Amino acid sequence: MAMGSCSYFEDSRTKKKKSSGRNFVSVVVSIWIICLSCFVAFAFGATIAHLADDEVKALQEIAESLGKKYWDFNVDPCSGKSGWMTATPVAGAENAVTCNCSLPNSTFCHVVSIVLKSQGVPGVLPRNLEKLPHLQEIDLSRNHINGTIPAEWVSLPLVNIALLGNRLSGQIPKEFGNITTLRNLILEANQLSGPLPPELGSLVNIERMYALPDFLELFHGAVAKGTCKTNQLEGFRSIYQMKQFCRGTQERTLPFYVSMFIFINEK
Repeated sequence: MAMGSCSYFEDSRTKKKKSSGRNFVSVVVSIWIICLSCFVAFAFGATIAHLADDEVKALQEIAESLGKKYWDFNVDPCSGKSGWMTATPVAGAENAVTCNCSLPNSTFCHVVSIVLKSQGVPGVLPRNLEKLPHLQEIDLSRNHINGTIPAEWVSLPLVNIALLGNRLSGQIPKEFGNITTLRNLILEANQLSGPLPPELGSLVNIERMYALPDFLELFHGAVAKGTCKTNQLEGFRSIYQMKQFCRGTQERTLPFYVSMFIFINEK
């Protein structure tokens, strides 16, 4: 009986040791998993770039100028959430702020495009757009924006400017002729006036400025003589038609009694 009792107690101690060993291993594994999860979360969280603070402030000022509502500044504007991007935009209407988070020598995201098409925006064009130094596109088509077009935009590397269908007045800034990156300049269906700046002839990369005759219908008064320095304009129905206008071999009387005599200097 004594031998059996000893064997029983030895078996019990062995089982307790094994159980304790398993519990210890389980605790160690759990701690390791928790630590690994924290490390991964920290590592990935540290590499997720966000919009630079000065550009967030610039967007706040731009929203105030435009009268744009529903941009939620409690979240990162580059997140595509909370009013910064419409998930399923309706045809002809779009609300999107697009960022580039992989620019060289930068640990932050930067705004490269602002598109607010048919959003009922009622304000004026922001003059402080240059606070978004990487901005390439501004599309504010079909809103209720009034006022003039800011010459200050000339400092930006803009590729696309679309402001059609608003209530803009005044002249096209002659400084726009210095935006050498510009490919598309869409301004029709506004209330612009004054001469077409001859400096626009320096836009060597321009591809679309809508059909220039239609474009000129926006203006009152005489169109200043200028020099076309590009043969890349595709807004015309044909390159031949564009050259005819640039050479001045075609004269058109526009609704506002505007005649254009523009010639081309071909190298």
